[in-house]
Amino acid sequence: QWYQRWNYAVVPSRKEYDNMLQKSPIYHVDAVQTPSLFLLGAKDLRVPVSQSIEYWKLLRARGVSCKVVQYPEDSHPLASDKATGDWIIHALHWIEQSFVSDTDISENFKAMRACV
Repeated sequence: QWYQRWNYAVVPSRKEYDNMLQKSPIYHVDAVQTPSLFLLGAKDLRVPVSQSIEYWKLLRARGVSCKVVQYPEDSHPLASDKATGDWIIHALHWIEQSFVSDTDISENFKAMRACV
């Protein structure tokens, strides 16, 4: 596999590049319909924030409900105390707003949010 021998000093072959492209979320953006929440650590070295913002803009341009929340002091894992509490609240709110229609479930989410 190309990823097992990948060396950043080596330019990928056309076949390897095509393989990488087909695995990229950008390649499949036209098929996305699910509301999407992006929780981004500004110091993320694995996934540059600019790539996430680009993907978010493409989804938004296609009418997909989506939101970005950035954490300036965090990296890939949103591990700071402030970020952890905040992303949990954002995620619960996003799930409730985007996916919950049953009143009983909605009340459970409200109770969970009150505990956070």
